[in-house]
Amino acid sequence: MNKRTPMQTLPLIAGAALLLLAGAAHAQYVWIDANGHKQISDQAPPPSVPASKILKSRAIVAPSASTPEDKPAATGKSVAEIDADFRKRMAAKNEAETKAAAAAAEQAQKKARCDKVRTNNAQLATGQRLRYATGDRAVMDDKARAKEQAVNNEALADCN
Repeated sequence: MNKRTPMQTLPLIAGAALLLLAGAAHAQYVWIDANGHKQISDQAPPPSVPASKILKSRAIVAPSASTPEDKPAATGKSVAEIDADFRKRMAAKNEAETKAAAAAAEQAQKKARCDKVRTNNAQLATGQRLRYATGDRAVMDDKARAKEQAVNNEALADCN
């Protein structure tokens, strides 16, 4: 008298189907054997199976027990050599960036100095009475003005 309704048997059937299909879901290799039968396994096919008979192979190859000194097939260099080359390229790139930044900073400082000298020279060329930059109340005479303009002209020669 233990009758099951279709609603009670449906989960049992679905569970059984999932269990049966779970084995095939873990299969990573599918090939056709010498007798023409399809083989499904989580193990690689035997070496006697030609590549044309392998229908599905593992997408991600597990890393073998290897050392960094093993040679990759694509480049012919060891991983250590590739890493050393990468580190050399990165060091050269960092050095070039450092040199470029230093050159840019030096160029900015030179531009600032040249702008200051040009401004100072323009003020000296006006002929107005000027005081010394040291803060003294003394006024610069024509001789001191000519000397200061000569110094500025030498500095401006480096600016061009």
